[in-house]
Amino acid sequence: MSFTADTFMYVLLIYAEAIVAIVCLLGLMWGDPGTIKRTPEACFPLPAAVAEKLRAGNRNLLGAGTHGNIHERGRTFCVRCLVWRPNDTVHHCRTCQRCVADFDHHCGVFGRCIAGEGCAGNMGYFKILILMFFAGFGTWASFMSALYPASSRY
Repeated sequence: MSFTADTFMYVLLIYAEAIVAIVCLLGLMWGDPGTIKRTPEACFPLPAAVAEKLRAGNRNLLGAGTHGNIHERGRTFCVRCLVWRPNDTVHHCRTCQRCVADFDHHCGVFGRCIAGEGCAGNMGYFKILILMFFAGFGTWASFMSALYPASSRY
């Protein structure tokens, strides 16, 4: 096998795709998917049903009277996270036990919530990582067909 300019270009392209994939993995690992933070503004005032149960020492806030989430004044209170959600696009992740804006899914491969609209949150990293998988496979297939042309196989 001789090292030609075409071979150099394929190797360079494979390294570039690998670097982009690593950056996307780091973005997925340390990027915030859009978690609703627990701040005094996000947690208070507590709805009356939740405050009553907490004063009584009842930690099961999902029982009778709350039915999951509480809706008041155009906002929703998550009784699992004890935060007010700003709008209807926020969803509670059962795996992470936190509310995430523009929730798409909890990825079992990466162990993270994948969330964001378009490329916001960590959705952009996720989409580009999937794209790099297909681009890498295409680059490999193209390199193999250039390295071993069909006419020389038989």
